Amino acid sequence: MSRASKLAAVIAALLGSASGVARADEMLDKYFEAMSKSRLLATETGSADALRELAARGEQLYLDGRHADALVVLVEVVDSPRFADYRELPEAMAAEHMLAATHVQLGSYRTALKYLDRALARGSESPYFAPSVALYADAALALSDAERSAIALAPHVKGAEPALQSEVYYLRGRARYDKAELDKAIPFFSAVHPRSRFYGSAQYMLGVIASRMRQLREAESRFCRVAKAGTGSKYSFFVDGRFFEVQDLARLGLGRVAHETYRRDDAFYYYFQVPQDSPRLPEALFESAYSSYEGDEPDTALDLLDQLQVRYPEAPLSDEASILRGYVALARCDFDKANAQLQRFVKHYSPVHAESKRLLGSAARRQALHEELVAARSGQRPEHTVRRELVTLLQVDPELYRVYDEIAKLDAEAARSGRVSIELDVLQARLEGSERPHAAESNAGAEAEHQKLAHELREAEAAARAIGEQLDTLRAAGVPEGELKPIEQIVAEQSKHIGALKQRARAARKAAQADVDDDPALAADSLPKLIGHDVRQTSKLPADVDDVRSKLEARADELAVGALAQLEQRLARWLGQARIGRIDAVMGSKRRIERQIESLAAGRMPRELQDPLRTRGLLADDEEYWPFEGEDWPDEHEERYPDAKGEP
Repeated sequence: MSRASKLAAVIAALLGSASGVARADEMLDKYFEAMSKSRLLATETGSADALRELAARGEQLYLDGRHADALVVLVEVVDSPRFADYRELPEAMAAEHMLAATHVQLGSYRTALKYLDRALARGSESPYFAPSVALYADAALALSDAERSAIALAPHVKGAEPALQSEVYYLRGRARYDKAELDKAIPFFSAVHPRSRFYGSAQYMLGVIASRMRQLREAESRFCRVAKAGTGSKYSFFVDGRFFEVQDLARLGLGRVAHETYRRDDAFYYYFQVPQDSPRLPEALFESAYSSYEGDEPDTALDLLDQLQVRYPEAPLSDEASILRGYVALARCDFDKANAQLQRFVKHYSPVHAESKRLLGSAARRQALHEELVAARSGQRPEHTVRRELVTLLQVDPELYRVYDEIAKLDAEAARSGRVSIELDVLQARLEGSERPHAAESNAGAEAEHQKLAHELREAEAAARAIGEQLDTLRAAGVPEGELKPIEQIVAEQSKHIGALKQRARAARKAAQADVDDDPALAADSLPKLIGHDVRQTSKLPADVDDVRSKLEARADELAVGALAQLEQRLARWLGQARIGRIDAVMGSKRRIERQIESLAAGRMPRELQDPLRTRGLLADDEEYWPFEGEDWPDEHEERYPDAKGEP
């Protein structure tokens, strides 16, 4: 691949997300046309063998996980005019499909849809038609744009086999479900064919809709279709690797429906069906323990809670499991144990509740929480005990992790594209016969102001982080909260200062960029002019990246605040219940002592005060002691209560 072709491919990848897909295609065509006129790209050098060689190289790069490198190679195979006469070769179509898959891996979903549109336009006779339909639906779901994608996909699958038409039905059902239009989603989910890979998911969604509409019998029927699949020798509908997670969710759904209808034994059975290696097993153990507790089986509930604690000590349900353990002890009339357990709960989770309230009031401290959530996703837990517990208990919306993924992809793409402007500038200089690139076009004063503000922002964020860490250390050392309030006030003021600095830094960065005309000279047939235009355009990239990143960070913080607010409310509710439970435990213990005193005053020894070893010591080796349980068999009644004559 020539250097000019490589740069054109990189430009195509950048413009696909920065300037719109259609505009990127137009610019790339102009580059290929200008390079052909400049004899930098000879169309006659294309051949079927060269295409196969490049396609094989791109495929290997893709399989090796080097998606950015595979993108550059596959773009030349698919878009270069060298191979315009070979676009219908199987290798070319395979490269086009793999290029779309590469864009999906890199998060460029709209660009992926553009290539998939081209593949689908060949019709159902194309060997990559069905895989392209499936990849189109996956990209649409990842893009959270199900409705518009379904409208675009529908004409391609019209008249196709039912499994492919079901891709559109599922997308339309998801679009309406996400909008809370449950009645409108039902017909689309019901239309998904059993041969579709989405059939199991559609049945589960129908069960969820029915349960939300309180149609529990219908919900149970839908969940059963998914949960019982594969219990025989074969499945009655098509499944793929994602089905088994849906099946575990259906089993949990069955358990919840049975619990709601007071069928405790059925609920226990359904929860027991969740496999031991399922990530949903902690939920199944907790919910079955709760169902057993409400079904007046405290011993079973305690056994399940013990399993949960031993196998999943850091499960997100640990707070609810801990307070449930206290109430199970209350149900067993073990008042001392219940009081001790609930007291431990209050002592353990009160600092977590206080920390959640502090994080809600400090944007600067939430930045550290974002980093800890990202690290926890990869298995790294915070060192600080309270913060580790808080990260464990947070019930995070999956969208938050999708936003984190978008930020990571944005940073990676920005890092990869950081030298594009320089390389284009160098190439432009060489095309003009010079070895020195053009001077940068920017406002020196505004650039200096931006650098100054960026430095101040980094120092302010570092100071806020240091103060937050010192506060954590002081709390761990037992310093009273009253002495820490002045430091908390400093953190709050620092948070406001950081927000103001961010706004000023963004404004200064925009002012530092060259005033570039956004309308490209598409009619220009000179390669240096095209490159010169893109050099000016790419100089705006850092500011654009900063704008997009700030919006993503704002959305991530909004979702984190929502999760923190829910956690704070949940812990406040559990702490209140724990305090009420302690009162019940003390009152129960007090009442038990009163009854013991009453029994002693009446000349009776309460059973719990009797020495069991004394009774057992009076038994012979071949005798066994069976305590009276409050019920007589008929023969025992005759022996214990003789008739009026005194005969047994």
